[in-house]
Amino acid sequence: MYPPAVAVSIAHTKWRKAHTGTPCIKKTIDLKWSAANGGATEVDLIATDYDNLPRDWKHRLDRAAERAWQLVWSAGRDRRPFDDVFIGQVAAAAHVDLIEPVNLTGRAWPHDSSEEESQTPYAERDEVEKALMLQLVRYTIGIYCHHI
Repeated sequence: MYPPAVAVSIAHTKWRKAHTGTPCIKKTIDLKWSAANGGATEVDLIATDYDNLPRDWKHRLDRAAERAWQLVWSAGRDRRPFDDVFIGQVAAAAHVDLIEPVNLTGRAWPHDSSEEESQTPYAERDEVEKALMLQLVRYTIGIYCHHI
């Protein structure tokens, strides 16, 4: 399995367990997911396991994981330390990919799941949301270190 996919799946699972009972509600534009979930237009990222997330949120997490992997790989190649400052920088960079708009079909959507998301920078997110990106970066570093 591709390292970013492993990292994001594990990180999401661990994050969910650490924050059980704390909702993290997000809008979704995945019409298939919505239809399969009684017409729901919102998903609780903590209450939903990675494999059952709407496609737009899965895609966002995958992009964030890919960004984290690229930055960790580059830092490892350059022998930069994986310290707390680095972890925070990578988490913030991966968060940019998490909040970027997702368009699943190339057509205009009746609503955009990223409208509110894209306006709040990482530094202003609550600790629960920051924890997901930090968890992702830490697992990415662990996988990188295991594979080199």
